Amino acid sequence: MARPTKRQRSNFLSEFELDERLLRREDKKSGRPSLVEGYSNTDTQVLVKSWSASKNDNPLLQEIWHHELRQLHRICGYPGANDIIAPLYATGDDNEGFHLALDVGQRRPLATIIEFGDRNQWLKQVNRVTNRIRMWRNMQRTCCGIEIIHKRGLIHRNLDAWSVLTSGGEQLDFQLTGFEWSIRLTGVSAQKSRSGTTKESIATASFYSDWGDFAFLISELLRLDKKRKFLIRVFHLLQCPRAS
Repeated sequence: MARPTKRQRSNFLSEFELDERLLRREDKKSGRPSLVEGYSNTDTQVLVKSWSASKNDNPLLQEIWHHELRQLHRICGYPGANDIIAPLYATGDDNEGFHLALDVGQRRPLATIIEFGDRNQWLKQVNRVTNRIRMWRNMQRTCCGIEIIHKRGLIHRNLDAWSVLTSGGEQLDFQLTGFEWSIRLTGVSAQKSRSGTTKESIATASFYSDWGDFAFLISELLRLDKKRKFLIRVFHLLQCPRAS
């Protein structure tokens, strides 16, 4: 990434040199943050996520934010997690909202490489056997990342090409991100809802929805059939061993 011109921002964001152009704009309705690339004051390449907030927003938002950050720190401390889950560089909140900076190295969101990368990029030539093998092995890394967050009692909810980071090179380097505001499920009691559905079954359904999104992501990257039977087959083939 070319060195950006420093954007004049207050408080937390002023500590970074950020690109003038956003990779993605915030979508408040879905809860997706804005994304922008940049450098820290120690020359670490970062990807900054921001959720805007105002004084009129829910007063519990900051408490929820801090709670989720604690969960994210716990996940990053899981053995081997920093290799397959994007590590935190810094977090903070200010008058503009809530922010999170990831230490990404040479990685970028997979979606940007697919959309704007060179046509000779291996991610765009998955018809070649070597490239398909590389893709499957990279997706196994993503699979194991999902297993880690599920093991910690979280669901992702936003798994797509924006939540996977890669340099686009020949190394196996896919990293998972995008679950900073996931729902914690561990320790949920078995109390029944009015519909008679237990909270455990709701949690299980949510875990399966992550795997469904994972299968759709694979079919999108490999340009494969998205029929239900195929997705079920992918789900069984690509599960990595349970995290211990």
